[in-house]
Amino acid sequence: MSTTPTLALAYWLIHQPQAADPNTIEALSRLTREITTYAPHTVWVQVAHLLQTFVQDLDTPARMNLVDSLAQIFTRYDQPELADRLRSIARQMQSVNGHWPSGPPR
Repeated sequence: MSTTPTLALAYWLIHQPQAADPNTIEALSRLTREITTYAPHTVWVQVAHLLQTFVQDLDTPARMNLVDSLAQIFTRYDQPELADRLRSIARQMQSVNGHWPSGPPR
């Protein structure tokens, strides 16, 4: 069993792709907006929105470059385990459907 609801949901959608109809995607989008607007002034929510805005229109090579750059920065600041985790997450995202997601559901 997954350790977080997000991972459990991702696992479920990967194994039940027919469940990801437009109504499901819209419901998830609304839920995400509700969760993140719960504390809109919280710094992590503001940073997450800022990063999402930046990343959402990048093409796959630019996203790969961003992952590599961030991993190098993590390593430079003596956090190689975070660099490895970032690269692993990026590989998992890409392997789900053969390419990077274009962005979150809207």
